Amino acid sequence: MSELKRKTPEERKAKKKAKQEEFEATLTPNEESETQTTVPKEAGLSVTLVVPSTCISDTVVKSYQQAVHTAYQIARAAVAYNVDEIVIYEPSERPDIKQEKTKKAETSSFGKPKIVFNSDASNEHKPQLSERAVTLASLLQFFVTPDYLRKSIFTPETTTTNFEYAKKLPKLLLPFMESRDARYKEGMSIPMVLNKNVNSKISKQKRNIKKAEAKGIELKPPTVDGATPYINIGGAEPHELEYGETVPVGVRVTVDTKENKVVSATEAYGRDTGYSVRVATDFSHIFTMPSVPEGYDYTVWCPGGEFRQGEIAPETQPKPILALPRTVKRPLFVFGQWDHVEDAVKHDTALGVSGARELFDSKVDFKRPVRVEDGVIVALDRLA
Repeated sequence: MSELKRKTPEERKAKKKAKQEEFEATLTPNEESETQTTVPKEAGLSVTLVVPSTCISDTVVKSYQQAVHTAYQIARAAVAYNVDEIVIYEPSERPDIKQEKTKKAETSSFGKPKIVFNSDASNEHKPQLSERAVTLASLLQFFVTPDYLRKSIFTPETTTTNFEYAKKLPKLLLPFMESRDARYKEGMSIPMVLNKNVNSKISKQKRNIKKAEAKGIELKPPTVDGATPYINIGGAEPHELEYGETVPVGVRVTVDTKENKVVSATEAYGRDTGYSVRVATDFSHIFTMPSVPEGYDYTVWCPGGEFRQGEIAPETQPKPILALPRTVKRPLFVFGQWDHVEDAVKHDTALGVSGARELFDSKVDFKRPVRVEDGVIVALDRLA
């Protein structure tokens, strides 16, 4: 019996490289795309991602572990490309589908009660967040939260999301995720507590007052009403801010442990500040409630989870591009299916446009359909 011929390591490596090149070729833009000069990645860009909650729906992922991996992949890409904000929106659904889902959604897919916000009768007209939107937002925020703050932020009273599997994934490469002895620390403000060593506390405050008087600084006494000088930064005892420094209870802040004061994340970490997360209850809120005061100056639609591209008329969509214009500083990348966007525009009169095409300046063009989490990586690498 003849022996099977084994491939050499060089042959296996060449085959693997050929497959990788073949896959990457399918993600290149179409030849009809508008050609623009490729610009270097701008350090001053303020990038916002908009992803649909359906990227972790039961029709897209088959298990909770897959949903966690989807959120983790989006989070990793956002950190790698210095994304400032991730917005989650609820794709519009036909009334008959929404009504049927409401009847079936008495409990979650993972056996926990569905979260209902403002459930009293007086607030029934307010939009409710779906369980998948809450789960996706919680996971994305969880991945940019240091270990010592997770128990304080993600409590059973605030969320029903299960983070056991998410805890096992590698930490994102952000300066505050591993900064045990660093000068700047992420913290959660907590209510005022009685220090065990009262004499030590009084002595410390007296020293702070003397230092301030020597510098000619007028200090205000700490207040108790809804504010606190105590921050949980992972130590055995809460960290106390400079005398007179207080922040609202229950907010996440960046603390300068040397100066004992709250500073901005940009001052502490530069560009590596991670991202913030918000949920748009209405599609129009994506554009009308920006995180940047100046608003977004360029919008890009990115097909994600779109497996019927051939059925959509190209003239109804924005034109594809290969690079952002040089003048763009605050781009908005919206991922999802085009028919969902069109339907949302049709039913949201607050947008004030006649069609979805008017909302976008351009689009990222793929030769093949991609999932949302894959499209995020490709679009950011190409344009951000």
